[in-house]
Amino acid sequence: MGGHQRDGQGAQPRRPGAARSCGRASADALPTRAQVCVKCDTEDELVAVARAAKAAGVVHSLITDAGRTQIAAGSRTVCGLGPAPVSTLDDITGHLKLL
Repeated sequence: MGGHQRDGQGAQPRRPGAARSCGRASADALPTRAQVCVKCDTEDELVAVARAAKAAGVVHSLITDAGRTQIAAGSRTVCGLGPAPVSTLDDITGHLKLL
């Protein structure tokens, strides 16, 4: 495996009706799923990750920067993947460096 860590080990059960935040909801609902942040060196490499996710049937989304900082507007800067089994995410991103 490429060093991906599992999240949600020892997660507390949620109270019924409790507010859900994006980060905690996925950890609580899917305690054996991975949350990982990796680095691509180029935008082309980022797009290749998205293509690999699509080919593997993994939900994914390429995020485009708004251009309000040093990044040019329209640049694809992030690709969100999952949820997916750890082994599937590792197949897609295991060659990339962890941030």
